[in-house]
Amino acid sequence: MRIFQPIMLVCAVAMSFVGALGLPGCARAIGECLRDRPEAA
Repeated sequence: MRIFQPIMLVCAVAMSFVGALGLPGCARAIGECLRDRPEAA
């Protein structure tokens, strides 16, 4: 349960970003993040 709680927090933040930016903005932000840090992918 200790590991599961931060995952829920990350999911909640991600959902708030999707709601704020909309799906196209979210996909673009993820694409920029992956392009900036390819080793994280």
